[in-house]
Amino acid sequence: MPQGPEENNLNRRVWLWLLLLWAGLHSALYVAVTPLWQAPDEPSHVEMACLVAERGFDLRPGDYDPALQQRLIRSLADHDFWRWVREPTPDPLPTTFDGDPFLRRAARQVGDEPAWYYAALAPICRLPVGLETRVYLMRLVSSGFFVLTVLAVWWAAAGIWPRALAPVVATAGAAAGLPMLAFIGGAVNNDNLAMLLGAAAFGCLARFGRRLGWPLAAATLTIAILAAMTKKTAAFLIPLAGLACVQLAAPVWRRWSWQVRAVVVLAAAGLLIVLCAARPGNPPANWIQRGQAQGWGRTPGAARTGQTGVRLVQAGGGGSARLLQVLSGQERAQARGQTVRFGAWVRAEGDATPMRVTIRDDRGVSQTTAVATSAWQWVEVTHPVSPDTADVRVAVAIGAEAGRAVLVVDDASLVVVSAAGGAELLRNGDFEQGARLALQLADLLMGSWLVKVQTAAPAPSLSRSLLYLVLLFPGFWGNFGWLQVPLPAPVYVVLAAVCGLAVAGLLRSNRPGIALDLPPALGRWLALGLALAVLQMVVLPMWGRDWQPQARYLNPALVPVLVFFVAGLRRWSARWRIRHALRWYLVGFLCLDLYALFGVLVPHYYFG
Repeated sequence: MPQGPEENNLNRRVWLWLLLLWAGLHSALYVAVTPLWQAPDEPSHVEMACLVAERGFDLRPGDYDPALQQRLIRSLADHDFWRWVREPTPDPLPTTFDGDPFLRRAARQVGDEPAWYYAALAPICRLPVGLETRVYLMRLVSSGFFVLTVLAVWWAAAGIWPRALAPVVATAGAAAGLPMLAFIGGAVNNDNLAMLLGAAAFGCLARFGRRLGWPLAAATLTIAILAAMTKKTAAFLIPLAGLACVQLAAPVWRRWSWQVRAVVVLAAAGLLIVLCAARPGNPPANWIQRGQAQGWGRTPGAARTGQTGVRLVQAGGGGSARLLQVLSGQERAQARGQTVRFGAWVRAEGDATPMRVTIRDDRGVSQTTAVATSAWQWVEVTHPVSPDTADVRVAVAIGAEAGRAVLVVDDASLVVVSAAGGAELLRNGDFEQGARLALQLADLLMGSWLVKVQTAAPAPSLSRSLLYLVLLFPGFWGNFGWLQVPLPAPVYVVLAAVCGLAVAGLLRSNRPGIALDLPPALGRWLALGLALAVLQMVVLPMWGRDWQPQARYLNPALVPVLVFFVAGLRRWSARWRIRHALRWYLVGFLCLDLYALFGVLVPHYYFG
């Protein structure tokens, strides 16, 4: 889109206010029009906000409020939740999220995502209004984050094109007019704050690419850390900001003598070896903890045999402390189609403690409950494992009704019942091995992704993986509800043609003899940021497990996506000398936005 005299003479503030008004109005429309609970993971996001309001930031995996979940489930039923997600409505209604297969698969935010986004919503949960009214108010706060995201995208684009108005308007206009962004912006979802902080980080990075300096590098790193503390999908911003700091430190590195550089390299290598080899002796290897309070872990005092056992410590407040293991590929294959027995030796520290042992696969769950006393006792459960299951996991847990309690566990075992003297299917069932420090540090930075990669279902086939990648495209432009209300296929075909044109224009701009629309240094930083986002949220999660990435996980990298889109189209509009290209471009986004809202979403939910 060339910069004609008419566009150059338009007032920047007028354009900015028009785009912010557009973003605010249509995100507010999505707030009002989208039925309650028909945005991805909205029930669990609302639950998390209410728990933060009730208990503050000290939330642990497994924490929940039974009364809150029951209110949420009743509201889901009142608003036809299961009908809209194409699942049978349970009868009777479950009492917890875990009691419904769909909600269990959707997972919860507690213990999986940081709580910072929910701090902005927590005050709403304390208002003396009904649950549904609170949800709409939370949606309005999220739509405010969306409007601020459009402002941040404008600021980032202005750092990339400081003397041109048209590309800045085009980039921010794409953010304001993308139907899927407005749909998520009008829902209770922590993607909105992560997207805002991601755009702000790229705005700092754009200015850093033009003028190196520690203040901009520090600002980028600070915003990146805040974004990662908001949602794990933004964690890629931390290494990106770190590379900016490395670039500033490179001249200092070059001034050092080779002897000093050699010492630094050897020291770093030695530290890496220590981290990879060290065993801190607390968490057991191959096991995953959920809902544990301070003082849990491997300890000699918990040993029945050998050197160590495990103490499970439950703080109370409704959560359940548990230790679980997901069978890996070889052991899972041995368990398929067999009846297996899982058991462990347990005893209570203090009062008698209700507890349970559980086996779960894709088809169902079996558990045995018992009351642990101060004497060691063996508790076991048997379960017929489905022949085609992709997931087998076992767990030892303290009953939530126990309140604050300590359970000691040792010598756990999982065997096939019919195989006398058969191989042990558990890894580290005696808890003698501690988790390596390097894996714990990585898990701290990346959530439980490494554990999931090692223990989850096998990776999908190549054709299925390619299908997942193809589905990212409609998920970026518009696929509403719980990704079950897509735009018509011809719309995606047209959008794919436009995106292909943008990619071709971007590649053509890099040919010798053609002036770059993007400064080379800025283009490299943006491309690196986008590559890190794709690596973190698309490539790595699909390695080793059957997991479908969603396009909204890439929203923290929205700025490079839109900048490359605009830069590619500008190449062709300049070549073809399209008059009023910017206006036609914005009208196109407006038509797409209105069609998605009133031609797809409204008919589906209100006239379908």
